[in-house]
Amino acid sequence: PIGFKKINTKSVVQSVIDTITDAIVLKKLKKGDQLPSEPDLAEMLGVGRSSVREAIKILVYLGILEIRRAEGTFVSEGFKASMIDPLVYGVFLIDNDNLDSLIEIRLMIESGIAKLAMSNKNEENLALVEEKVKAMEDALHNSPKNKVFENLFKADDEFHDALAKTCQNHIAEKLNYIIRSLTYSVRVDTVKMMLKQGRAQELVDGHRDIYNFIKNNDTHNIDAKIIETFYLDDFYKEKGIIDKDGNYSP
Repeated sequence: PIGFKKINTKSVVQSVIDTITDAIVLKKLKKGDQLPSEPDLAEMLGVGRSSVREAIKILVYLGILEIRRAEGTFVSEGFKASMIDPLVYGVFLIDNDNLDSLIEIRLMIESGIAKLAMSNKNEENLALVEEKVKAMEDALHNSPKNKVFENLFKADDEFHDALAKTCQNHIAEKLNYIIRSLTYSVRVDTVKMMLKQGRAQELVDGHRDIYNFIKNNDTHNIDAKIIETFYLDDFYKEKGIIDKDGNYSP
């Protein structure tokens, strides 16, 4: 019923992976569905059991499949953090041009999340965003000297989590999680640089302004504020993402 066809190709393991993922994309296999047994799958595809076993291992690692002991292999029920691991590891291999593109994508995602949060906010999730702004302020001014960076970065991270939750859109939350994971080192460098330059209060104030813009549905100024808050520093100017006047330069 799944419609698997026999494989004739040099890259057998990759072909098994493609066949299974295609079936998921085409909804022939749905969340929670059980795959045929390893011997049955090997026979259906016309490949060796070792190729099927290796393909399943890879798909389990990627979070697409899960193995339940004494039951079998199943399509995962939903998104798992492990699904982004290969993307995160891949960051260490990308060149500067791709990193710049990644930063531009981050700008797009953050701007979109802020606008979606305006549309879907309620008192409860908006209060959580405000709480995270206050946590940033507290981290900056009340942390022990050797903990300022750690506490400020954590509060900054939690602000973005709260903002994504305000969207009330699971896909937006996942995209936010992925892009922030991929740009982790860049975000660390930004906060360190703002502290080193004595500009950390600007970072906190910018987050507070973003909260106020979302609270007041100020769509006109939100893009400029996001650029100013997250991108107006020497790090991004050197990358060419921001021009000498502080404007976004795609």
